[in-house]
Amino acid sequence: MLNHASAFDDFVTPFLKKELPFTIVQLKISTLPDECTDSLLSMIVRSFNESLKPHGKAFCFKNNDILIGYPPKIKENIIQAAMFKASMYLSIDTSELENIQQRFDIPFDKELLKLELGRIENSKQVVFKQPVERKRVVQSVIEDPDKDKDELTPALLARITKALRNTDLAAMIRNQRVCVVLEGIIPKKVYEEVYLSVQDMSRILPNVSLTKTPWLFMDLSTTLDEGVLKTVSRHREGAFMRDFALNLTVKGLLSEDFKTFDRGMRPDLKRTVVFELQPVEVFGDLASYEKARNYVHDLGYKICLDKINFDTLPFVDREKLGIDFLKLEWNPNFPEQAIENPELIDMLKEIGMNRVIMYGVDDIAALAFAHQYGISLLQGKHIQKLKTSIPFNYR
Repeated sequence: MLNHASAFDDFVTPFLKKELPFTIVQLKISTLPDECTDSLLSMIVRSFNESLKPHGKAFCFKNNDILIGYPPKIKENIIQAAMFKASMYLSIDTSELENIQQRFDIPFDKELLKLELGRIENSKQVVFKQPVERKRVVQSVIEDPDKDKDELTPALLARITKALRNTDLAAMIRNQRVCVVLEGIIPKKVYEEVYLSVQDMSRILPNVSLTKTPWLFMDLSTTLDEGVLKTVSRHREGAFMRDFALNLTVKGLLSEDFKTFDRGMRPDLKRTVVFELQPVEVFGDLASYEKARNYVHDLGYKICLDKINFDTLPFVDREKLGIDFLKLEWNPNFPEQAIENPELIDMLKEIGMNRVIMYGVDDIAALAFAHQYGISLLQGKHIQKLKTSIPFNYR
């Protein structure tokens, strides 16, 4: 049971006594239909504290509500980025999170705050069940642009499969951040995409293109899934602890290797893991996809539909597919397409801008497009460069 009431009093009393400008935002998590666990609430509090330190802090009360206190020097975009991550952990839209927020501006709302603290003090104690949280895992295979390599043939596939099963893939695994990028603040990491580098794989696959024969590559993906799951299961540290994502197949999600992977995951961290699926995996066999999706969701993980563009976007119904996130592949033609077909942006808004990740953000043009249309979840080489600096200096 979490109850930081005493610590909150110690933190906020100096501001109340001196009537210093101060903001307190209450997240009325007690009003949500799904019960929250101690470990989930601790994760949310910890996430806020990491974003607000050293000037702000978050506290959890006995009824599950979380109160976040911070002075004017903390920018509102920092709060917005932290709120996004809280919505992710709670598995709700940011609009739903806004509906359960109450803001107190000190010293003007001092008496209202005291009344609310009294209400919480007299509220019923929440008894928690076992933690069931989710985590993010992303692995994607980077395409090999080398056009001079041979096509993947069935004979080569058999040889490659054997080689991969005898190879430790740990040295070939790379990672890239997905960040909340808002104007005026340093990008905030949401999770790490963990992926296999095809360039590194070429050491054991000389002169072979993995992209020229997609139908055979899909078969190879089963072996890659097996290798990645075993590698992640063996290396439970760093990027494989929490807040990561993996790109798997439907078959991989229903495999024995996945069961082994799941048994090794801490229940309170599953909420932070995402599995990315290619469109062919989803639309090629909807019945198998729905079986895998329900299985993964029941375990506490999240699903992301990967490699969507403006041509395939009209075919995506997020609610019917039951996906948590959608990854939109940046294309330099996006600005022109958005002007000619504004309904495409409306489709993104309907999906939910806090559920759309635009990747391939490798230059300022991609960042400018995202900023113009309110896409704040971004991934790419340019975002990697910005991880220690403030974006949007081009304005």
